[in-house]
Amino acid sequence: TMGADPVAYAIAAASALAPGIDAVELGAMSAAALSGDADGVAGLAERCAAAPAEFTACYNLGVANLLAGDARAAVGALRRAVVRRPTDRDAWRNLEIALLRARGEDRAAGGAPRSPAGDMEEAMLASAARAALQPMPLDLETRADAVEKPW
Repeated sequence: TMGADPVAYAIAAASALAPGIDAVELGAMSAAALSGDADGVAGLAERCAAAPAEFTACYNLGVANLLAGDARAAVGALRRAVVRRPTDRDAWRNLEIALLRARGEDRAAGGAPRSPAGDMEEAMLASAARAALQPMPLDLETRADAVEKPW
């Protein structure tokens, strides 16, 4: 039966009808992970840990971990995602959110003080994430397709 989540049902049905199609299997794992299913999370984690890591698996795992409240796990997965696709703004933004939440969790838990090197690494990552979100200016002279020229 379709149950409460028709999207997850549709992905599971497609996966059953077309076994072995990578995109469908990844979609099924992602839907399961986003709904909190441990097997879906484990499947994404396995694909993210593979060499080379799959961007989509790492990104979806990071988002699922972030939504589940596990900011530290989200940071690890999203770091791998931005390594695979450094121009993806959503991955950088979610990494920044995960870093801020992880830092807040550490402070709230009264964790051990971080080393200056660890603070510097997180500050650089957060700065890179913010920089990735800035619009890039177009060089209009070399990008003829960027604008319609009046002449």
